[in-house]
Amino acid sequence: MKNTVISAIVIAASALATAQVLPPERTVEVPALSLRITPPAQPRYLSRKDFQPYAGEYTLANGQSLRLRQYGGLLYAKVGDGEEHRIVAAAPNVFVALDRKLKVRIDRRSDGTVTGELVMMVPPQRVADGSIRLERVAALPIAAR
Repeated sequence: MKNTVISAIVIAASALATAQVLPPERTVEVPALSLRITPPAQPRYLSRKDFQPYAGEYTLANGQSLRLRQYGGLLYAKVGDGEEHRIVAAAPNVFVALDRKLKVRIDRRSDGTVTGELVMMVPPQRVADGSIRLERVAALPIAAR
């Protein structure tokens, strides 16, 4: 009796394992979410006119502000009261800090709304229990406006 139950369990487990294997033509690879901040090897040049639609202040999902500005021919980004970072264009709507501390994507939709995402390095922080949370990469959506 014991052998029959064990045999039934082994057969059921192998059937389940076999059922989960799909032929290669039926599988799809999904890339992992990448929270990397890497300046482009060849930054894009954006004229003042090209950058103008992205310049300004944006509200992040956590309530902080993100400010993008141009001074002379240089581009800058600042989150809240934090330090200002020199940025370069990686794509027409993507900007990366040269110090690898942040990356911004601004999406301007045809209906006039603006969304996007800020990926940034969050510095080490002391948490309530007294421990220190190490520096990490975090992503924050830009609130639609």
